[in-house]
Amino acid sequence: MKHAHYDMIVAKAANMDLIVLTKDCLDAENPWMEIEVGHLPCFYEHGSYFLCLPKHKKAVLNFLNGGESECKIECDNEWGMPYRDEWNEMHWYMQEKFESRIKPEIQKLWIGIKEDHSTTNAYPTKHEARIEASRDHGLYSFVEVEVNTKTSKSETEATQEANEPTFKLFGSGYPGALWPAYIGEPISFDEVKDESGDVIGYSIEHRIR
Repeated sequence: MKHAHYDMIVAKAANMDLIVLTKDCLDAENPWMEIEVGHLPCFYEHGSYFLCLPKHKKAVLNFLNGGESECKIECDNEWGMPYRDEWNEMHWYMQEKFESRIKPEIQKLWIGIKEDHSTTNAYPTKHEARIEASRDHGLYSFVEVEVNTKTSKSETEATQEANEPTFKLFGSGYPGALWPAYIGEPISFDEVKDESGDVIGYSIEHRIR
């Protein structure tokens, strides 16, 4: 009879760079963790194991421990939620062509933007942003922004600044109007088009200082 983890043993032997994850099958509260060994580990028949490429380790650990992770093919712009199923050497976590990340946690906050593009701090309510703006002379407009409060970077994006909250603004005017001076350079800038392909606005992602 074939070993219960035969396919993983063969895969690990063929690529010793693969990350081996395990979970104590006798303790449901114990999380999945990496087996840090430089050789082929023992795969016990009744043990729980999972393999992945090093680039997917963070997303897979989060995924196995009940969190939400996302993956996509490198050339694609859309992130998707992976299926929860048995380990398979053909799935995304074993493929170099895929990117993976922990799903971002988005919080909606309000900021006031002054005519000179300076801004208030971000607040949970529009009322709180108005209070700060009232302490200053000038005309403010108030917008709701989406703030990423959890890092969502893939392993290939790790060279960028990590764990810093970001938000996106959308507007139909000149893109500079969405470029508050205090924030500095935007992370990303995208045109938003309608079904006919005409530009109807701009979406700019900023990193909050």
